[in-house]
Amino acid sequence: MNVHEFFKEYRNFSLNFDRLHRWYLGTLLSYDHSIDLLTQSLPTTPYREKIYFKEELYQKEHLIQHDKRDLLKKFQKGYQQFLDEMVLIRLVTLLEVFLVDMVKTIFFYDKSLFYEKGKYELNISEFLLKDKFSLETDYINKLTSKLGRSGFEEIEKLYLKKFNINFKNFSYENLYNYNYTGLKQLHDTRHLIIHKLGKTDDKYRNDYNYSKKKISLSTEKVFYYLELIASFTKYIKKELETKILKIT
Repeated sequence: MNVHEFFKEYRNFSLNFDRLHRWYLGTLLSYDHSIDLLTQSLPTTPYREKIYFKEELYQKEHLIQHDKRDLLKKFQKGYQQFLDEMVLIRLVTLLEVFLVDMVKTIFFYDKSLFYEKGKYELNISEFLLKDKFSLETDYINKLTSKLGRSGFEEIEKLYLKKFNINFKNFSYENLYNYNYTGLKQLHDTRHLIIHKLGKTDDKYRNDYNYSKKKISLSTEKVFYYLELIASFTKYIKKELETKILKIT
């Protein structure tokens, strides 16, 4: 396995990251255009006209809002919040998939990194039927599948234990300071959006000195998190080059 093959998953991450970034920018642009069009077409009277989306397949109309003014407010605030939340959820998923997929790549590059005491159970028919490569593939697939379900903290522990890569050492200074605390807050924010619809708890407010009862995002905050993940994955790539591939 050469260096180009080793970093296939990094290139996949970068491609999907760029797509997410461009989709976010494109959607923001479409919101701006929608706001301009709605502003220009607002009636001068209190007349209310329902807004529908016409579905071609079933020839059905779906109610969006009861009035252009209501729809304008949604584009100015409500829809923006939904968009920001969806981007963060997708962003964390991209990161975790990349980190887990790299574990599988590293396994096939250097299996000695995974040596440890313990037992791995196989039924006899499986042992006799499959070749060594198939058994190894089954093993790492089960390991990474479990890792993917366990979340960021377990991924972090494995990288430190197996590869001597410490996520806490990540730090990058640009317009802002991007570091491990930002990574943790991003994951905790994603968790609250998914499981509590953004409602904060005492732990979140204490950990991040956050006073609001509900998470309030902004375009600037999403841009911060996008740059955070871009710089963190570059840090991981550099660490892998140094500690796994031994590139100095």
